[in-house]
Amino acid sequence: MGLIGIVPTALTILTNFAVLGYAGIGLDSFTALIASVVIGLGVDYTIHFLSRFRLELSTSSDDREALSRTLSSTGASIVLNAVAVGLGFEVLLFAYGQHLRIFGGLLGLSLIVSALFTLLVLPPLVVMIKPRYYRNAIRHRSMI
Repeated sequence: MGLIGIVPTALTILTNFAVLGYAGIGLDSFTALIASVVIGLGVDYTIHFLSRFRLELSTSSDDREALSRTLSSTGASIVLNAVAVGLGFEVLLFAYGQHLRIFGGLLGLSLIVSALFTLLVLPPLVVMIKPRYYRNAIRHRSMI
């Protein structure tokens, strides 16, 4: 599960560095720090999603229903959290220093991108790969 859970965060970091390159922003201590913060905050979205999906798999009669319940409950929470925290960092766009403005703008954007990757990339990966917890939840469901 850990390897699958890394995918949304890794894609977010790659997207962040792509934006840096496209915008012509150099790598410095502020822009490099964004990747560390994204790992710390983005992995929370992944853990939140996967733990709820496992719970829904064990109580639902259908995989799609479990995914739908997860996205409608935890998915909404992840989006709300990403927007709230992301907009909180966007306040730094009004900071005096250019480095702080770049840091705040890119970090806020990266958190929202991380939530989107978690909700759009992670579910198909889990369903396609069917990790052990997925198979165990389905087995537990069939025993009930």
